[in-house]
Amino acid sequence: KRPVPEARISELAVVCAVCSPHKAGSADRPRAWLESGVDWDKAVQTAFDNGVAPLFCFRLLSDHSELLAADLRQAMQVHVDQHRAKMGEFSGALLTILDTLGTAGIRAIPFKGPALSLSAFGDPCIRLSYDLDLLLREDEAENCVASLLALGYRHPDGNTPRRLAAERRYTGQYHLLNPLTGIAVEPHWALTPSTMAIDLDYRQMWRQAVTRTFQQRPILAFAPEHEVLMLCIHAAKEGWRSLKPVVDLAGFVQAHPLLDWHSLVSQARQWGCLRMLLLGLQLGHTLLDLDIPPICQVLVDRDKKVNSLTRELVDRLNEGVTSPMDPYRIDRYALDLRERWLDKLRFVLRTIFTPRANHYEFIYLPNSLRWLYIPVKIGLDYIALPIRHLIRKTQ
Repeated sequence: KRPVPEARISELAVVCAVCSPHKAGSADRPRAWLESGVDWDKAVQTAFDNGVAPLFCFRLLSDHSELLAADLRQAMQVHVDQHRAKMGEFSGALLTILDTLGTAGIRAIPFKGPALSLSAFGDPCIRLSYDLDLLLREDEAENCVASLLALGYRHPDGNTPRRLAAERRYTGQYHLLNPLTGIAVEPHWALTPSTMAIDLDYRQMWRQAVTRTFQQRPILAFAPEHEVLMLCIHAAKEGWRSLKPVVDLAGFVQAHPLLDWHSLVSQARQWGCLRMLLLGLQLGHTLLDLDIPPICQVLVDRDKKVNSLTRELVDRLNEGVTSPMDPYRIDRYALDLRERWLDKLRFVLRTIFTPRANHYEFIYLPNSLRWLYIPVKIGLDYIALPIRHLIRKTQ
């Protein structure tokens, strides 16, 4: 194991202190570092690398502006203003999409993006967002896409009807882009690919959905307990590859002090994602001093995998290593995320036997022979590709 450079730890520590939920004494740490001469150029770069630069700059300008060098203060303000303008466009696009879908009789729950920024940090324009995510019912997916196409959104170039049909079967989402605005939208009917074997009760999530106010408008939202689980599941799927999802989770939990943790734990256990929840909370505690509720702390202390995964992921963040999890690959991390052996087995079997878009495009088979795509996938992924990699290594 490579030694972690001390400077890298201090830069990440500064970013964590600035982005942690504000509690008594937490705002004094960055002030002390400001006065002691931290390399703020490197700290800012660390914030950018971890996807939290807007929040990092905003909080430093709000709490410690007088201690920042003039050129740094000006650069931070420019970044915050530019980001705020961009996220304003995202918010406007989100409301336009929701209005259009509502007119078509389609209900949608926006998650992540500006809606999460508002619910976690009190500001829809302070969180970095790359696209707009919507949860809708699976039987309304095609009508939703038709509405988005009418608004000018398009499927990526090269996505044939056959590829789109294949992706729908296993990804649980579409990806569309508006070429004029550069804004992407992802309508989901599942929060994870089917291969991950996380079978959430979406009917229950819809029944317990709540209404929140966004830009003086009512919009649908997950129940707070379901939103916490969604944040942990999504981050686990991505491998907690940056500080951003930890900051999102900590900010949301801090902003919702009345969370029903007993219900949340029971739901996570029922859906087989309890370890993902505990891992998120432990990362939040380790990096951002997030308070873990007693019922969860007992479970964290009992689960050795949670603690070993936390140490591994924190080390990677300290080293600046970003290697997102591939949800279609079997590896130790993916298996360690699951606390139940049956879920591990289901993940392995689905990953091995579920064809994806590239397999459907490799060879054309009529619908009556679609089952043959399973041996096609096995042959390509577990015979042809390993042989190809072996040949390349020997050349």
